Order: sequence, then structure tokens, then C-alpha cells
Amino acid sequence: RLYAVALMAWLAIVIVWLVATVLRDHGRAFVAGAVLSGLAMLGVLNLSDPDRIVARVNVARAASVARTGSGAPALDLRHLAGLRGGAVPIAVREVLRPSTVQLDSVAQSTDVAARCDAASELLRRWGPSSRLARQDVAGAWRWWNADNVGALRVVSERAAELERVASTGCRRHTN
Repeated sequence: RLYAVALMAWLAIVIVWLVATVLRDHGRAFVAGAVLSGLAMLGVLNLSDPDRIVARVNVARAASVARTGSGAPALDLRHLAGLRGGAVPIAVREVLRPSTVQLDSVAQSTDVAARCDAASELLRRWGPSSRLARQDVAGAWRWWNADNVGALRVVSERAAELERVASTGCRRHTN
């Protein structure tokens, strides 16, 4: 949804620019302005870390739903764990947060399964034995990314806790 909103915002800018240029017989500036505004929008998206924004919004929305008790679905931990590097610290925090689901309920088994799947995914993608952690050092500068380094660090620091959630939760989930 974030990219769709960004695209619509850029289209609104282009339409305003169209009105300001082409409809006033200054058409030569339209193409340059449209291209520059598109590049500026891409720059803003790259600097803003969309995955972190999505993670923050999803966590805030789930917290709001929990406070109001509206019965809407809780936080989707599987989706959160599938986001890229910038969202990993938030995903780890939410997976390791104590569950607020009532004991002995269907919701609890669903929550345990979601935590298990999310912890397993975080360990698979960002853990000490992940592909990124084992990457060849000789050419690593070509793939270096600050968000990925932060994600590897956070998951490595909390790997034991994530492994405990994954093993305990998955064992309960399969029984």
C-alpha cells in the first residue's frame, strides 16, 4: 500500500505540473519536471526505509486494535518477519514480546504457530547461519546494506531467544 500511495502522490504532482505548464503553453518544461519529480519521489522512498514504515504502522495498528477490542485481526507476525532489513528489529521485538492471548484457546495456538513461523523465518533469513551472514567477504561490498547489517546484528544478538521460540512453538504447533 505504501508504494501505491507514493505512486498516487507522484501522479498528483505530475497533474499539478501539467496544469502549471502544458495548459499555460509552457509544454517544454513539463517532461523535465515530470522526470525530476519522479526521481525525487524515488529518492524519498529510498531514504525513508519503506519496510520500517510498514512495520511501525502495522504494530501501531495492532496495538490500537488491542486497546479498542474491536475484534479485528492481530499483528501478522509472519508478514512482519518477511519484510526487509529495516523492519527486522521491530519484528524481533514483536516476536519475543510476551503473548497477550488467553490461555487454552484457539487464538493461543494460532499465536504460538505465528510466533514459531516468524522466529524461524527471521533465523533463516538473518540468523548466524543465514546466507547473508556467510556471504563471501571478497565481493561483499557490492551487496552491503546498512539495514541488512543491522538486521544481522539484531538477530545474532537475540538468536538464542528466537531459537527457543521457534523450537518450543513449533513443537507445540505440530502436536
